Amino acid sequence: MKTATATQQRGAALIVSLMFLLVLTIIGIASVSTTKLQERMAHNTREQNLALQAAEAALRDGEAWLFSLKGSGEPPLPINTCSTSNCGNEVAVWGVNSSQISSVADRTHTWWLANGREHGVNPVPPYTDTRQISTQLHAQQPRYIVQKLATTGAAAGSLGVGLGPKEDLGQFIYRIYGYGVGRVEYTDNGELRHFDALVESIFRVSQF
Repeated sequence: MKTATATQQRGAALIVSLMFLLVLTIIGIASVSTTKLQERMAHNTREQNLALQAAEAALRDGEAWLFSLKGSGEPPLPINTCSTSNCGNEVAVWGVNSSQISSVADRTHTWWLANGREHGVNPVPPYTDTRQISTQLHAQQPRYIVQKLATTGAAAGSLGVGLGPKEDLGQFIYRIYGYGVGRVEYTDNGELRHFDALVESIFRVSQF
């Protein structure tokens, strides 16, 4: 009967040790990859949340601007085109039939910078009390757009406003869009992009 020599036993131990080392290396590499993926997911989630918060801030700014006009006696006049960025110092109130905002969700970041009203900048008139958001958290200040809507349920329903067919909200009802971005810029197919978010609300002013 043959017996294993000391040399043969040391060779088997080396093979087993190498196999264990290979398994541990694979586990280590997998753990590092998983950690990097989770870190990237957490970063993306944070950026998206920052963009959403910025968009909400812009939305509230637009609502505050409309509310500040109460008592002026004159509602803002809707327009369908705007020849200058942000229509000068005025907040652009787009008309129902404006082709400019027919597909707001498809508009680029550059378009929003040119056409949206910057959050935290006092329009003239009125001077609303607003503050800009932190530039340490956001690459750009958020923007908002105000659109004058129809007021009866039948007409507003065709614009995506959930009203009953005979419900009337009064004379002054608006849709406000808020657009915000996160902090990080990145390039997608040669185009500068941001993590961004778009929100909207329906706002009623009973009387100016």
